[in-house]
Amino acid sequence: MLRILLIVLVFAAVIFLFNRLKYSRETVREKSEKILPATLVRCAYCQLHLNRDEAVESGEHYFCCVEHRDMAENESSR
Repeated sequence: MLRILLIVLVFAAVIFLFNRLKYSRETVREKSEKILPATLVRCAYCQLHLNRDEAVESGEHYFCCVEHRDMAENESSR
């Protein structure tokens, strides 16, 4: 009787571990799907890389701040 109980407990533990492993893989996969890669752009003035969402866009160029955009526009107008 003790042998049958031990076999049932081992079987239940194996099933529990497989289910837990499967759940942890699914949550990692779900988290990785939610994270989108950032698009990096380079400031046309100082060459700093930053996220496109944070950049100041002027025509086809990107800048890290308004001051650098203005400086670049002043230099190009000379």
